[in-house]
Amino acid sequence: MAERRQLETFGCTRCSRVLPGTAFHAGNGVQAVSQPCKECKSTIKTAATRERRVSGGRAPYHLLSEVDPEARKAVCRECGPVHIYATGTKAGRGWRCGARSDEISDENYAAREDIADKFASKKWHRIRNVDGAAMRGECSQCGDVPVGWNQSGQYFVCKSPARKRRHADAERRRRRLLQYGLTPEEYEEMKEAQGGVCAICGGTSARADGDGALVIDHDHGTGRVRALLCNLCNAGIGHLRDDPKIMLAAIEYVTFHAARLTQEDS
Repeated sequence: MAERRQLETFGCTRCSRVLPGTAFHAGNGVQAVSQPCKECKSTIKTAATRERRVSGGRAPYHLLSEVDPEARKAVCRECGPVHIYATGTKAGRGWRCGARSDEISDENYAAREDIADKFASKKWHRIRNVDGAAMRGECSQCGDVPVGWNQSGQYFVCKSPARKRRHADAERRRRRLLQYGLTPEEYEEMKEAQGGVCAICGGTSARADGDGALVIDHDHGTGRVRALLCNLCNAGIGHLRDDPKIMLAAIEYVTFHAARLTQEDS
């Protein structure tokens, strides 16, 4: 029987195709092969599983075919042509229906108020309508943007240059506050107490320090925060080595020479 299965062809009782014996499971001893063919048995089993899930109030499996890993597209049994997301790690990944994944995400956002608040915030960049071939998508905050896979290769993230700049500014602010042991609330209180201007010249940050914020000035001896300064004043007292004697000498120097030049001009 095993030899017949290896050498002969058989007709499938379900799809009526004539197939090699290896396309069938082995028979029970009386028949050389078990009917129907392996593909038809898989189809029957899949349909039965889907019916069982649906009758039990569960969503059917979204089986994919014609998967194009490069374009990140496939044909879903339930949704038709769809974009796809990777599952697992980048090595040996599988794929899942993008339409179903988006639907599950939306249901999750609607069910969880904290996630809904995050989704509504300006910091949350939700990617939709991805063109996997061009690697572009629609960001909820930035519009049409280039996209890329996250580190695990499971979903797309916004690669907008503007977002990268905003992220760099936010990271700079976070590190600056962390360096001096200040919370964002404490920084804003100091800024409000100073009227939003430099504690020395009464101006704002001239160089904008990347994001327009006033610079946190501190005592280099003790490390304690003193006040908020514009970038020029902060750099100026730093170049004068935080030494009051040198600062007074600089004042006398500027005053003396200003008076001398004025007298010469007159």
